[in-house]
Amino acid sequence: MEPPRLALVGTASACGHRGGENDDRVVWDEAKLLGCLADASGPGYGGYHAPFGVEPALERLRAAFESAPGDAGSRLHEAMSEADHVCRVLERRLRDALGRGRGVRAAQLAADAVRPARWEALRGRSLGHCFTSLTALSCELGRVFIEQCGSSRAYLLRAGRLTLLAPDQTLSSMLRAEGRHDEAEAHPGVTTALLGAGDRLQSVGATSTIERGDRLALVSDGVWGGDAGESRVLALLRADGPSPMTSIVQAAAEASRDDASALSLAVR
Repeated sequence: MEPPRLALVGTASACGHRGGENDDRVVWDEAKLLGCLADASGPGYGGYHAPFGVEPALERLRAAFESAPGDAGSRLHEAMSEADHVCRVLERRLRDALGRGRGVRAAQLAADAVRPARWEALRGRSLGHCFTSLTALSCELGRVFIEQCGSSRAYLLRAGRLTLLAPDQTLSSMLRAEGRHDEAEAHPGVTTALLGAGDRLQSVGATSTIERGDRLALVSDGVWGGDAGESRVLALLRADGPSPMTSIVQAAAEASRDDASALSLAVR
């Protein structure tokens, strides 16, 4: 008998910022059995930002996953390292450009230095950086491998039981794990690890066996965050296609005022 495999149930993404650009990206590569969810993180100085690092990072991750040696877990880690390198190089170019000027205008000029062609219309009036959360999974020989950096999450639903496969890297989750729940409520949306940020990759890897009938999901913090987060994730995992998923994700984006995205997979 062939080992269980992943099959796409659907993807959904909604913009949580009125009139803005959705900075999330959801990818399912059937040939590689590779799923990815990326969520760009905004700059601290405010203003609209384009997610400059997201698409280059995803492109590099997919290429590296295909060419790297070893099992799916080893290839995912290597691919995430390559994606981190892409973001770091872009961020260096951005900061070099920013160092040649001062203030908001310098930040706009720096953003122009790395802006992909699709954001050409925003030239001279947007700010940006190249950091992003990225969570990826793949399946091999009855196991699912997770590689995660940042605020998105990977969940498994089996026989009605919901399991978080890898801890997200956010300040609120870290504080809750330490029993500091009141402080955690005061720090929503603060991510402690991102691709391209810091001196080295700070990803988390996880492995789990899978069985036929399982459901898996990647969700951004716009979905899992807040009081209704777990119920939204359960609803997504029980949804039977893209249309009901879209309704759930749209409601999450409106409630959280954050971009919300999800990838749902069935094990067959």
